[in-house]
Order: sequence, then C-alpha cells, then structure tokens
Amino acid sequence: MTIKVKIREILSTRFIGRPLFFENKLSDSKIYFIQVEPESIVFRSLIPESSAVFTGNGAFTGFYDGIWDQFKSPFSQYFLYKTVSGILEGQSLQESALYEKVRSGSITLDQAEKQYNKLIRRMNVLKKEEYRTQYELGKLDEMRSVGSYRVPLHEMIVGMDRNGKLIRFVGGKHRLAIAQQIGLEKMYAVLTLVHPKAVDKLPEKRRLITGSSNEDFRPFE
Repeated sequence: MTIKVKIREILSTRFIGRPLFFENKLSDSKIYFIQVEPESIVFRSLIPESSAVFTGNGAFTGFYDGIWDQFKSPFSQYFLYKTVSGILEGQSLQESALYEKVRSGSITLDQAEKQYNKLIRRMNVLKKEEYRTQYELGKLDEMRSVGSYRVPLHEMIVGMDRNGKLIRFVGGKHRLAIAQQIGLEKMYAVLTLVHPKAVDKLPEKRRLITGSSNEDFRPFE
C-alpha cells in the first residue's frame, strides 16, 4: 500500500476526518443550490469523497472553520481533466492520463475503457446541450443524505474555501472536467460547506435548500 493510498484511507475515517473541522460563532448549517461558471470550481478536495464528513447523516454542513479547505489540489491537475484535454487533442486511450492508472495498477483496462467511453459520450452530449440539473433530467428518485438534508444522488457537491474558491467534493467529476474545457457557460452544484472567512463570497445565483420540496433544485431563470 502506498503512502498516498494510506493517507486517503485515514482521511476517509469519521474520527480522523472530523478534527479538520471546527465550529464557529456563525453556527449556520444552511446549504445551497448554486449556479456557477465551470471555471469557478478551481479545486478538488483531497479528502476522499467517500468520507463521512461529506455525505451521510453525520456530514458537516454550513459554515465551518478549520483546515478542511486546505486539503485540496487544482482540478486542472486531475487525471480526468488531463484525459479530456487529451481526447480534445485526438489522443487515444493508451496515450491518455487515464491509461497511466492502468500502468500503475490502480484500475483495470476494462475500467479505463469504460471511463474513457463515458467521457466521450458525456462530451458529445454536452457539446450539443446546455448543462442540465438532476431536476431537469427527472432524476430525483435517487437521493443521498448530507447531514439533515437530502440532495439528488448525482448532483455535484462542492465547498467554498477561505478565499471564496470552490472545491469539488463529491459527484460530477466527469461533467466538470468536460464543462471546463468545451466552453460551457454555466453548471450547477450543491454547496454544503463554507469557510467562515468566505461568508461574503457566496455565489450570486443560489437557492437555499430546505429539503421540503424537490423544487429546491430547479434551474435558475
């Protein structure tokens, strides 16, 4: 087991992940449905998306201090982002960043082929259509728990760091990698965590999620 994998496993656990989050005087657990430009989602969290701090009944929501927002990496350095770049440049699977995962033994060739083909299918759709919410796609029958809230299973979940930059937590990684590189003007996400220092930097187009209606996730006019 590599050190990188071991660190990811540690950060995935409830007891290790939670010390990264500190309560503050705002004590606001609200979450939002937001519309943003794809390029505004600058980072991806290095805390694994399977971590209990992001999803599940005990997940953190609202304004939290701490160093949770420092465990991140530029999304443009992510292998799926690089793979999309390669596809746009005419690279084959064997030439792509995704194939490096096969060489390292992280994934099988079959898994790589499925991801590669998924990227191409998504790219073809997003080149022809605007980015659509799960509400618009009629996919509200599958939901996930985020603290006391319920959100569409396949909607992307993000946080906002102390500088007001968005961090991708869970879901939507294929769509985000594509949207950032084919010129989509807008996309949607569920904003679950905000660093207190960014309280005045919330996206202009946002809707408070109450959990009382699926219309919380309707698109913005």
